[in-house]
Amino acid sequence: MSSSRHHDRHTHHSGIRLFKRRPVGPEQEDSLERGAVNHNVDGPQSPPLQEATSQDEKLPTHNNEGQRVNAQGHRVSRGIQPDGESGRRWFHPWHFLRICFRSSSTASKYTNFLWPFTIAAMILFYADVGSSEWREGRRHLWIFITSYIGMVPAANLVGFAGQELARKIPKVIGVILETTFGSIVEIILFMVLITGPQSNVPIIRAAILGSILANLLFCLGLCFFVGGIFWPQQTFHEAISEVGSNLMLVAAVGLVIPTVYYNSLAGGRLTQTAAETESLRISRGAAIILLVAFLVYVWFQSRSHHGLYEDILEADEERDHDRHKDLQKPKLTFTEAVVAVAIALTFVSFMAVFLVKEIEYMVGERHISDAFLGLILVPIVEKAAEHLTAIDEAYDNQMNFALSHVLGASIQTALLNTPLVVLVGWGLGRDMSLNFELFDAVVLILAIIVVGNFLRDEKSDYLEGALCVFVYILIAVSAWYYPDPENSTGTASAEQSGSNSTLAVPAAGGTLAAGKVTITFEDDGKSPSISELSTYTVQLMVGGNTDSNSLPLTTIVTNGEWSSSLTISGTVTAGLAGNTANGFYFKITSVATAGGTYISYSDRFTMSGMTGTTPAEYTSAVTSLGGATAGPAAVNQIAAAPAAAITGDPYTIPYYLQTGLMKFAPMQPVPPTAITAKTYTPLYPTSAYSLATTYLPLPSITTTQTQAQTFSVSSIENTIAALPAPTADGSDNAGGTNSKKEKRAADPPVEPDPKKRHLANFLARWKD
Repeated sequence: MSSSRHHDRHTHHSGIRLFKRRPVGPEQEDSLERGAVNHNVDGPQSPPLQEATSQDEKLPTHNNEGQRVNAQGHRVSRGIQPDGESGRRWFHPWHFLRICFRSSSTASKYTNFLWPFTIAAMILFYADVGSSEWREGRRHLWIFITSYIGMVPAANLVGFAGQELARKIPKVIGVILETTFGSIVEIILFMVLITGPQSNVPIIRAAILGSILANLLFCLGLCFFVGGIFWPQQTFHEAISEVGSNLMLVAAVGLVIPTVYYNSLAGGRLTQTAAETESLRISRGAAIILLVAFLVYVWFQSRSHHGLYEDILEADEERDHDRHKDLQKPKLTFTEAVVAVAIALTFVSFMAVFLVKEIEYMVGERHISDAFLGLILVPIVEKAAEHLTAIDEAYDNQMNFALSHVLGASIQTALLNTPLVVLVGWGLGRDMSLNFELFDAVVLILAIIVVGNFLRDEKSDYLEGALCVFVYILIAVSAWYYPDPENSTGTASAEQSGSNSTLAVPAAGGTLAAGKVTITFEDDGKSPSISELSTYTVQLMVGGNTDSNSLPLTTIVTNGEWSSSLTISGTVTAGLAGNTANGFYFKITSVATAGGTYISYSDRFTMSGMTGTTPAEYTSAVTSLGGATAGPAAVNQIAAAPAAAITGDPYTIPYYLQTGLMKFAPMQPVPPTAITAKTYTPLYPTSAYSLATTYLPLPSITTTQTQAQTFSVSSIENTIAALPAPTADGSDNAGGTNSKKEKRAADPPVEPDPKKRHLANFLARWKD
């Protein structure tokens, strides 16, 4: 590894220039040889360093005509920093390619040999090459591999071009620009992931912590190890290590608080849904606070305490014995820097999109867990350029610069990139909470504690570096075997009404990733129960809600056997159809033990990662639904059970000896004429009952036909007519014919009532 590199090391990772540069001439090289460096003295107090800096001239210098010139003798243009003056104008292709290829260091230059992988990734993604079998299988794997490797040179060009461009513009704007370019690769990758399906959120969470772990353990460990191989013991200033480690500890607390909140309350004092909602709100509030903390950190380093860092890093810079060669390297013009930035960002964006699209394939088909993908694979490639720069600085015994890159990168991820992706997810309606897996959160805290202990004594050696790398390898092995979190890779729990089971499929309107599909069935308490079913077949459908406008795409399972709780898995090939929004659903055809079938359907969802084409007639059928997410209605075609065969009088057979769905009971007794109210409980319950708070087993429903009651009625009728009322004169006043009077003559005489007679006589006299 060579110490020849561009002066990107003169800039803190956050993009803030912290000191002024002084050139070192060839005559001063002897005093700065590695053997002359005092490893036990921090920077400015080292005698060789003081001797070197005392002879330096400050930049910029002036020529005989009084014009400002840089180390190369080029006149410095107005508004351009001296170390950014190229001495040329416009665009020169040959100079452009040569300068970009040389990059900022020898290690970074070697990454440019990986550009063929970048081109190969674009060809594989857009060109229709190979057989159909190859396209459906190995093509996805090779796209992931080539885009993964191709990200490294593109990210390296972003860093180099960003530094060149920042030196062509006023310093304040350049500081902001360099800060942005320091994290642009990670930001682009996060933005591509968050704009994808909700299933990408666990990968983003893992990538956030993975980026921090890769910097703190892997990169810092390699810096300690490589530097310790060539230098017995290396030292660094406490201002760099203390501020960096303290900031990381505070940032880690802000990141894991939503996780602690959720794991403390979910399923206990709060329901899981309520805990997730509150955790999301806490995450959004934490994102705003972390952004404010980042702004305070930037102001602290660039304004209020910049003098402290200038002195530290000036002395560290003088340890590079060939720095004058770096200052004399040719520079890009402003136009060339803009073109380089545009090219680099274009390729980084393409590689990020390719990687994200193939993540679903790698998780589903290659069975790489989300934890390993996010914690290990993604962070290593997105920070490759920064890692090379930091290791090269440690090789040159510039540990303060190396720590600035390592700790600065981790601080940016925690305080800038993470809040940005949370707030963007908020705007897009994504549930981008900081509710990390408990494993990830604990590993982060442990890593910060380990690194903090190694930085405490302000010294490093290769043993400490090796231990950091070993810890990182242990985490990588654990992440490889760590299972995917629940409701990831496109699966989520959702109950299907009207079905005989609960299916682990996306909620209505959700997204399912192409590749491996997992479905879980549980009895939901509705008829028919799973115990009444024998086998099942699961198909993936696309189109409308009828057989005429829907198309079976693939069969997930054929003739599976039902049980009380069942989980199945299958594969959905990406080329079966296009990404039709809410156009997909599962069709489950079950065979009943009594005969016949029961057909149930899941809610509608979207398949992401589909590369085929959906026929127009089925796309139109989906469009005609107007965005509805409910699947077709269930179809019950189970055969009715035959009635029980009864011989003789069915009402004479004891009830408990009868079989079948129809039973007969003897005559019920006549109820009493009066009922005395006692308590408010069911009167005359036909069976035992209990109050259910959860699903109970399906009841065995039978019908009882009771024999009709028989009874007899008797009555007595008086057929003799009633006698007429007597009159006042003793006659019967019945009127009528003589025959009637003669008929009544045989009756005994009736004596009139004396009181009525006197009353009648009184009324007659009063009338007269």
